[in-house]
Amino acid sequence: MTDIMAIVNQTMNADSERLRSLGQNLANVNTEGYKREVVTQRFDSLMSQNSLTGKGSNGLVSARSLNPHISYDLSQGALKQTGQPMDVALNGTGFLQVTRDGNTYFTRKGHLALDAQGALSLTSGEQVSASGGELRLDGTDINIDATGQLSQGGSNVGQLDVVHFEDARQLHYIGSGLFEIGSASVSSEGSTRIQQGFIEVSNVDSLTEMTALIETTRHFEAASQVLKGYDSMLDSAINTLADF
Repeated sequence: MTDIMAIVNQTMNADSERLRSLGQNLANVNTEGYKREVVTQRFDSLMSQNSLTGKGSNGLVSARSLNPHISYDLSQGALKQTGQPMDVALNGTGFLQVTRDGNTYFTRKGHLALDAQGALSLTSGEQVSASGGELRLDGTDINIDATGQLSQGGSNVGQLDVVHFEDARQLHYIGSGLFEIGSASVSSEGSTRIQQGFIEVSNVDSLTEMTALIETTRHFEAASQVLKGYDSMLDSAINTLADF
């Protein structure tokens, strides 16, 4: 396969990945704490690559350099008031720390509940971490202030662990609103306020995603026509050479 055909084919693969991502974003437009997925082709990285990794022998950019890159838009979604005392929203850049099966994760989800043992958890089952260890409550008269301090019946019972990162984009998303630490570094700086009775909704804008969906579909169709045209040109050239 020639470099041009390989590059067009890789571009179509990237469009397919982008269409999948846009579909996922639209499906999660109403999902609590969901962060939109973004698919890009890292053309910026080509400028720093040498001829062995960035270009073919004829000077064209290699298809390998056009592999799609998946990242996540971690900008804050709107805060929606629910009035439920077990709902919390993070107003800032921090993440709640949670555990499941001995593994630590980070999330912006805020639907809290008590498990069968009275431990503070997400409704999806992960236990919410707090300074001083596991939080066990009896489920009545729970108050959470802006700093994440929990009190029950007027007595302090614990502090939510809100974690900040030097670059949260280095977190690794595993699905269901959960991130692993990945290559991210915890930061001692950061300001996040807890708002009880609110949840953070998805940061997906449906109109933006629909526009991108139309643009990507048209781009895929155009690339497909380029590939067909180039294939037809090669076929014609081969047939012409065969006449000599």
